[in-house]
Amino acid sequence: MNTMWAAVFFSALVQQEPATKEYRDNDLGLIFQYPQEWRLTKTRLGAQFEFLTEEGATARVTITRTPFREAKDQWQSYQRDIEEAARREVLDQSEEELLGVPLLLTRTRYTGPDGIFRQLKGLLYSRTRQKLNFILEAPESAFPGAETAWRGTWNSFRTITGELPVAEGTPETTNPTNPTQDAEREVYTLTDPKGDQTAAANTRRPEIRVEVPGPSGTETIALPEGWTAEPRDAVIVLRHPAVQGTTVLTLSLGDTAFARRVMNNLNRDALKRFDVVSLRKEETIAENQNGAQVMSVLREGTTPGGSLVLLSAVGGQSFGVWSLQYETTDSLKYGEDKAQIEALLAVLARIRS
Repeated sequence: MNTMWAAVFFSALVQQEPATKEYRDNDLGLIFQYPQEWRLTKTRLGAQFEFLTEEGATARVTITRTPFREAKDQWQSYQRDIEEAARREVLDQSEEELLGVPLLLTRTRYTGPDGIFRQLKGLLYSRTRQKLNFILEAPESAFPGAETAWRGTWNSFRTITGELPVAEGTPETTNPTNPTQDAEREVYTLTDPKGDQTAAANTRRPEIRVEVPGPSGTETIALPEGWTAEPRDAVIVLRHPAVQGTTVLTLSLGDTAFARRVMNNLNRDALKRFDVVSLRKEETIAENQNGAQVMSVLREGTTPGGSLVLLSAVGGQSFGVWSLQYETTDSLKYGEDKAQIEALLAVLARIRS
């Protein structure tokens, strides 16, 4: 009799176990389980989940990827600035742990057309190329239940490799590239340096406004006429019918001071691609026609795969940073593309809504 009741009890427990589905993000290297009744929509930058709370309200979890690599307190500072600029009340900022690494949280409250809402924003501060960034949003009255439901998925989080991540800033176990040696290798081939330029001449170039996904939602950017923007995974591909090279744009949090750090990272990554840099041109635009402070470095040289022309550029504004990479394997093609790329740097900016 006891055995029979034990079997019945176990069967009841199994039936009560909620059915789940698996979410997998190869770019983040993460997998987790979520309730099967949640509605999943894949996006170019991640995914969005929608589900009903016990009160019947709709809650949303938006997952995006971010390449943020700075200090934890810098991230929290950026989040506070963004929320205050959007006129949202910052309730608190805290740090928890998920998968053994810091989880940086920001809670906000705001009034929308449909009432009062709350948000919980989180960044998994792992030493990965792309980091998990999420936003949970629900009406204030239903938010506690929504947060409980979202937190209920956290215990199922695991990496695709099965190895626990480490926190950003943890030293690599392999020998790092010596940045001093890299810098010296390039300085010896430095040619034709340029000083500061003033903002894109005296005449304003025709421009268009385009909506694109950003680190905190949909944003508007300014482009010269003739350019288009195509979001793809964690970047935005920029195209112009007269440009033959590849142009990729990335939006990140930060300000004009942070932009210089982004430029340093781009320079470090660019140097790793070259065996020899035969030409280097560094230029700055104190302020382009939409207020971005632009720094750019053009490199021409040889790589293990052949010739490469690589332009790295960063634009800093008080409320965000953009970074751009243009490349081609043919210097003649760059000569033909140059005018359009210069026009792009003279106009490109994030537009505050």
